[in-house]
Amino acid sequence: KGFTQFAPHSTWTTDWRDVEAVLETRHMLMVVISAITLPVPKSAFASPEDVDEAFAAMQAWHAAAVGPS
Repeated sequence: KGFTQFAPHSTWTTDWRDVEAVLETRHMLMVVISAITLPVPKSAFASPEDVDEAFAAMQAWHAAAVGPS
């Protein structure tokens, strides 16, 4: 449904419709929401194939939420 970020004193949730872009760098997958970028380290995944699958899934969820660009 989107992203939820938990901190010691707050919880922040955003819907995929608020996501402006899903990007990939050498070491990160990044979800861009307005002036905020949520980094997802590739090292958090078990394998490069898992990174590829997660990136493709996030792109698909974003496209389904906002429609084609």
